[in-house]
Amino acid sequence: MVLDNRELDKFTELLSNFNAKPDYRYPYFEEIFKIAEIGDVFIEALCLWAFIEGFWNTNIGDSVLDQSLSNMLRIDRFPGAKKRDPRVVSIRKKIIEQNEVIGAKKVEELRNILAHGSYLKLENTWKEAQWTAIYAQRDLLLETVLQALVEHNLKS
Repeated sequence: MVLDNRELDKFTELLSNFNAKPDYRYPYFEEIFKIAEIGDVFIEALCLWAFIEGFWNTNIGDSVLDQSLSNMLRIDRFPGAKKRDPRVVSIRKKIIEQNEVIGAKKVEELRNILAHGSYLKLENTWKEAQWTAIYAQRDLLLETVLQALVEHNLKS
């Protein structure tokens, strides 16, 4: 996880407060920590995608993963950013590039591969590049979600 000094200070303060005495107004931090400790990259990535889809869903009724990702990036990770903000575009581009290595085309396609169990057939054919991409995406999602939650918490 790469944080600039301002983000690192906020992140450190928030986590030290959280670790000192869990604040049950923000149970989602504990949920993300539990996800990060699962020890299975597929389940961790799937859980992170599910968290993004649910937490940042602003639709009444069915959620749309791509919209939830956009909401996370523009509302909390980079507050006030537009869809074409270079920071938003950069993260989306990384996700799409990682998906393409794995054989997926759209932002939500890796989540679908994981959720529907298709990875069970695919993983036996994956080379180092595919494994690197899945781990990189899990790490990117974890970093981005935690940073977005820090920003979300600061607004609360």
